[in-house]
Amino acid sequence: MSRRLRATVLTLVAALGLVAGGLVGPAASARASAPTGCTAGAPALPWHSFTLGPDMTGDGRGETIVVDAVGALWLLPGQADGGVGTACRLGSGFSDIQVFAPGDIDGDGRADILGITPDGNLWLYPGNGAATQRGMTQVGSGWTGWRLIPSGDLTGDGKPDLLGIDGRGTLYLYAGKGNGRFATRVAVGSGWTGWQLYAAGDLNGDGKADILGIDSRGVLYQYTGKGNGRFNPRQVAGKGWSGYLLAAGADLTGDGLADIVGGNRSTGDLFFYRGVGNAQFAARVQIGWGTLKPPVVNPPVVSRCGTGGLTESHPGHWIEVDLSEQRTCLHDGGTVVASFLVSTGRPGHETPTGTFSVLNKYPLLDYSSNKPGDTYYLPNVHWNTRFYAGYLFHEAYWHNMFGHVESHGCVNMRLADAKALYDFVKIGDLVIVHQ
Repeated sequence: MSRRLRATVLTLVAALGLVAGGLVGPAASARASAPTGCTAGAPALPWHSFTLGPDMTGDGRGETIVVDAVGALWLLPGQADGGVGTACRLGSGFSDIQVFAPGDIDGDGRADILGITPDGNLWLYPGNGAATQRGMTQVGSGWTGWRLIPSGDLTGDGKPDLLGIDGRGTLYLYAGKGNGRFATRVAVGSGWTGWQLYAAGDLNGDGKADILGIDSRGVLYQYTGKGNGRFNPRQVAGKGWSGYLLAAGADLTGDGLADIVGGNRSTGDLFFYRGVGNAQFAARVQIGWGTLKPPVVNPPVVSRCGTGGLTESHPGHWIEVDLSEQRTCLHDGGTVVASFLVSTGRPGHETPTGTFSVLNKYPLLDYSSNKPGDTYYLPNVHWNTRFYAGYLFHEAYWHNMFGHVESHGCVNMRLADAKALYDFVKIGDLVIVHQ
């Protein structure tokens, strides 16, 4: 395992994109409440997602932005020693929103937040430089089918830019105009199918924004920027990145070098990796938040998912997974409206039992692993509904073992069944998994 970065990235990245005709004007409403102030507190565990951003508090250091288990948006201010200051709650309703903190998008000299809703709309939450935001404005639509990477200033004009990867693996640059809008896209690379790509900030101290890429084998590469939207040939920066979610692209300590935060998918711990230049990092420092293990609880007694004997119902739409029968049912109150054979986790990769809720929904994801003896790469998996940590309902086009245990812990479904479940539930709906 690399001494430079001792962890790995198994990241589930939602497919997001740019509308072909450019960005559109503001709309009247959004899925999340506009962040308007900062309230000290503690995020609800487990964390749902996180990203890094530039200075939002005026102290010259970058921040870690977290969406917690109930969809609240939090700011964790960076500290010179690599730790974080008191968590600050910015807003709520972000469970199903992809959150980015790319810098000053609207040109007022203050760092902003971007959010993309499941329907592909892009929202700008302008910052005021004091860990608060000033309302919200829709600045884009049609951002689906792509992978989006807010990438800092790649062109050297002082304005944050965006990178996007289409379904064919072509990499495009969208140069920022500094007013919340972006120029027409320009192709700057190809062959990015199966890669995870991250804005990295300035890794080598030359004043130009760089990117990090992780291939399907878990090898980490750095691509140093040329300052014109293009990049130098890649260099290996690490190997063995598995089991972690990654956020990069901000200087959290104020020393002028980009840092990384990694989240352990198994435990829920967050770790800080201080950048020391040239894509190398100091030993990690834990910055939160304790153990996150799949809960094993006694769920309510429910039906055997289609075999009769329903003894309990719940209001609204909810999902039942019966591990003993390898079957998933969709319930509307006390009525079973659909029932599907599924494949849950095989021995050693058991699907956790308990009471959960729908956390977010992704129309398209790539899945990969680089563990010895368990290597796989599964691109373009449709209709992904996440209900706990790294556990999701999704289609499985690579096998036809429905009715038998087969998965790595997720609930594998036929394409039509996965689509039906995806359309049936909304964020927050109940999920019960039992033997």
